[in-house]
Amino acid sequence: PLNDLCHSANGQQLVTLGEDHATVIWDVRAKSKASGFQVATEQLSVDWNLSESHLLLTGGKDGVLHIWDMRQVHTPFKSLKGHHGEVVQVKWCPREVTDGVPNHFLASACAGGQTILWNMSADEPNEDGEAPEVLFIHSGHHGAVNDFGLAPLDDFLFCSVAEDNLQLWQPAAVIMDDEDEPRESAAKRQRTEAETQGDESK
Repeated sequence: PLNDLCHSANGQQLVTLGEDHATVIWDVRAKSKASGFQVATEQLSVDWNLSESHLLLTGGKDGVLHIWDMRQVHTPFKSLKGHHGEVVQVKWCPREVTDGVPNHFLASACAGGQTILWNMSADEPNEDGEAPEVLFIHSGHHGAVNDFGLAPLDDFLFCSVAEDNLQLWQPAAVIMDDEDEPRESAAKRQRTEAETQGDESK
């Protein structure tokens, strides 16, 4: 049985996760297996990075996220620890690539009720004692988080659902980039500029 699957950005490849601990890459055009590898712990969710096609994100029953470089899959490129339960859903944030800088933001949810926003590139110590990559932890659900989604136009606007309720939320802290300026999506900038132009024309 399969736990999850995901297409690559160009739709030419498909990745599947099995209960047998196998991660398999399929060639959609050839309708055949292209490659695959085994992992020690059963993986429950997978997502393909849209801007860096060689990067896969998985989360498993051990509560750990793994980022895999498909050019070398002997060991994970990076592992992220911070959840208190099985990781049931993982997703790369739907941000555009700006000035050649790829999207290194990702999110995950677990059976312990947490949804975590991560920055894969972070390496500074975290003041809260969490992993350096942890940007924000949402613990508003009393039960396991079953699924979550991210808005494609607003930075880090989440909707998460558990057995008790559905919540729409966004981290209160401003996420800063390397230049210490607030990150802003192109879509949000366009809306802001349109509103400003509308005010000036009055």
